[in-house]
Amino acid sequence: MAVDPITDFDAFQVELARIEGEADWQALARTLREALHDLAIADAPQVGGRPKSAVESELWGRLGRLYRDRLGDTQAATTVFELLAARDPRDVEARAALAALRGEGILAALVAGDGRPRTVAALAGALGLELTLDDALLGARGTMALPPEGHPPLSGDVTSVSVTYDWDMFHEYPVATLEDLLRRTVREWTAVLAHPIAAVETVLTSAFGPPRLVASSRVFGSWIATSTSNASTALSFYPKLPDWAVAAPDTATRERALVELAATIAAGQDRTVLDRAAASIPPSCGLVIEARVAPSPGHVPKLAIELVPAMPAPELARVLGWPRPVGRTLAFHRDSWHVWLATDADGDAPRFERPSFGGWSVTATLDGHPRGRPLDPAHRGPIGDAYELTSEDLVRSLHVG
Repeated sequence: MAVDPITDFDAFQVELARIEGEADWQALARTLREALHDLAIADAPQVGGRPKSAVESELWGRLGRLYRDRLGDTQAATTVFELLAARDPRDVEARAALAALRGEGILAALVAGDGRPRTVAALAGALGLELTLDDALLGARGTMALPPEGHPPLSGDVTSVSVTYDWDMFHEYPVATLEDLLRRTVREWTAVLAHPIAAVETVLTSAFGPPRLVASSRVFGSWIATSTSNASTALSFYPKLPDWAVAAPDTATRERALVELAATIAAGQDRTVLDRAAASIPPSCGLVIEARVAPSPGHVPKLAIELVPAMPAPELARVLGWPRPVGRTLAFHRDSWHVWLATDADGDAPRFERPSFGGWSVTATLDGHPRGRPLDPAHRGPIGDAYELTSEDLVRSLHVG
């Protein structure tokens, strides 16, 4: 190196400009490396009237951009920006450059808004996709590949996206419009990323903390990352995680949490009671709590409690002290089967009431039709009839309020 950056930094800057003007990128990289080596072993506290550490950071950043933008050496650029981020965690440029090199720029877009695109339109908008009515209807059959055939790839970082809608096409086809379909919610979606799982894990760990390992997948909040090859990763989002992705909670801990939750809610009638109840649940007990604001001043607030994994209805009734639980529906729909309590009445026909926590009504939703026998042997259909509950009858959610 002809010019010493320590004794004459201005002349060194001129030399860098000359090499850059000649577009000799290898020579420029070599000059920067030599200068950084000399600075590392120099005792001078300042260089060119500035703190030596600031000059070093500037040159490291220039070297990293050179590797990335001119030499196409992603590995070397990543190493440089990792060094810069370690030197100063507040270095926004280094962290952003590192994120882009690891594919975090694409992932950040996918995770935007805590990864909760509630509608098909929101998801399509976040991914920069334009959907036709035919495209949207494909999703009603289960899964739709995005972008549709004939469209350009989403980017070099995402090789494919699939979406499952939370609706049934037979309820609306053929009268549904595209606007109707785009308002539907997304049950789950998966993006296949052109990055190894180690890079994806680094990104999600920084956002959600260390993962839980489930089979060959890693669970981060509502995201599941699975390696599909040495160079690609499938990243799936679930508004409600499937049971297989949730570690089984300690039974005693969950039962104790349910009893304490019921007692907390029963102690009052205002929204603050629900907030306190949600805050009282210990982690890893298999209960996911969401306090919901009342839709209008005339309505009461509600608390949604997801049981993950689902809990056998008789076991739940025993823990919460619900006598004579039965399965019953007032509407013929898979998700409309609930736990009711049979009470004594005049004559042979019992009466039914919903369970409660104090003055709060509780809707305990069963996973489909009860498996037990009907209480009335002469029953004529599911609507209004009551059925015994068995250990196969699972409760997945409680709604209080």
